[in-house]
This record gives sequence, C-alpha cells and structure tokens, in this order.
Amino acid sequence: MFTLATVIFSFLFVYFRFSFTRYYVQATPEMLTNGTAFVPFQYRALIPLLVHGLVELFPNTRFMSLYQVFEFIATVGLCFAFRHYLSFFLPNPLLSSSFALSLFYSLPFNFLNGSWYPSDIPSVLFFTLGLVLLYRQNWRWYYPLFIVATVNRETTLFLTLLYVAVSFGKVSSRELMGHVVVQFCIWIAIKALLYELYLNNPRLGYGLFQIQLLGNMIRVKHPYKVFLFLTNWGLIWLPLVMGHSMIRPDFVRRSLLVPIVQIALLSIVGVLTEMRIYGEMIPVVLTAFVLVMYEVGQSIAMARLKQWRRG
Repeated sequence: MFTLATVIFSFLFVYFRFSFTRYYVQATPEMLTNGTAFVPFQYRALIPLLVHGLVELFPNTRFMSLYQVFEFIATVGLCFAFRHYLSFFLPNPLLSSSFALSLFYSLPFNFLNGSWYPSDIPSVLFFTLGLVLLYRQNWRWYYPLFIVATVNRETTLFLTLLYVAVSFGKVSSRELMGHVVVQFCIWIAIKALLYELYLNNPRLGYGLFQIQLLGNMIRVKHPYKVFLFLTNWGLIWLPLVMGHSMIRPDFVRRSLLVPIVQIALLSIVGVLTEMRIYGEMIPVVLTAFVLVMYEVGQSIAMARLKQWRRG
C-alpha cells in the first residue's frame, strides 16, 4: 500500500511540477542539456549530463521526457529514503510508512510555486540519503554519495555542516576536523572541475553566486512576499518553535540548527522568496515535526486511557 501510494502521489506531483512551474530564461531545459546555460545553473550538472548522454545514445528520445522520468524516479526514491530515515526514530514500520507520505504535504510549498530546475528533487533525495548515512556513520557509502550529490548541486556543504552539528562534542576533534576537511576538499575539487568544464558559458553575478542581500531587504517590505516566505516547508516550522522540547532524539534536535544557518546564508546569496532553494531541509524539518506530532498523539492517548480507567 505504501508503494502504491508513493507511486500515485509521485506521479501527480511530477505532473503538477511540469504543468505549473516555469523555466529560467538563462537555463532552459534545452540549454542545460546542450551545456550552454548560464552559470551557476549549468554547474548543477548531474541530471543534464545524464540526459545529454542518453539523447546521444538514443537520438529519437525527447529530452523533456527524460527529465520527467528522472524527476519521477527521484521523487519515489525520496519517499522511500525518508521512510527509512523515520524508521530510526519511530517504533514500528506502519508509523514510518504513514508519516513518510507527509512529504507530499510539504513538497508543493517549495516546488510548485516557482521555477523548475532538474537538480531540485534529486538534491532533496541525496540530502535524505546523506542523513541516513550520517546517522549510521556509514562512511563507505557516504563519500560516494557526497561526490554524486555535489555534481548535482553545491548545497552538499549543508551536509557537512549537519555532520558538525550532530557530531560536535561526541567525536574527537581530530575525527571531526578530518571529515570536514575531506568533504571540503572534495567539494572544492568538483567545483573546480565544473568551472573548467563550463569555462566559456555566460555567467550571472560572480558565476558561483549572486549577492542578493539588497534585493532581499527590499522584498521583506512587501507583506505578500513575507507571507510567502513564512509558508516555507508548509508552515511545519511553527509547531517546532512551540514544541521543540518534545523532540527527544539528539540527532534530530541538533540537525535543526542547519535550516537556521541555511536561511541566514541564503538571505545573502539567494532570492528570499524562491522557495525551491530551501528544499533540502524538508526531511530535516519534517522529521522533527513528525516526532512532535507523535509525542502529542502519545500524550493524548495516555490522557484518554487514564480517563477511561477512572470512568
């Protein structure tokens, strides 16, 4: 039943993604596939490279159909990965499966109201898998994932930051700094390789990023744009502000530091109301929300049980 629900919801989500979102003028799907899009958009190269390779192998294949297939696969994989991550903190598979479908509540708030980009949903999938591997301290699989995820999108640095947040004070300083340095070196090497690969592409801002601080200061003067920003992740952050003490797993509680840092950094180099840029934090925030709702449900059930016994 979980698989069936995941496939149906993923199909509908992808259908609406391609129906309602728009394309960047500087990074249309055709430009990305041909490798001629503006940077930094072209640097998020994993899916465009895969699509380009498949089109070269099968010339009659429509590249937009391939993007849709990759999007669907990534969405299905994301739901399964999120269920696996939730299983670390919930007592039985039924709860993990049921709560995993809450992804389809949050995803539309971040990915159905703006521009489409092929790295968006895969980046959430990779981040969720990164959470699983960091929780298990499975470095054998974490580093290959980190490499692939960085080719997909540069925001894998937030995985490194999350590792620092959940590991500080729990592992030796030598081990902590060792992993941070290795990940940073991998990140730099991949970005340098992509820089050389797309050296002649037109660029926006500094190529790697644009300074958006002044524009964001203007945007916060508009009530609608402030409201749009507050709907981030589907407003599930609001119960976390009130119920933070109900989050028992230390890993989940510490990981919530990363969305705060992400918002602070993206207020400088990202468009504040471009909700897709916060997508990687959905599994982080949603897991905390699920655990708060579970604790609330447990409290209500216990209160009713006591009331029934007294009656």
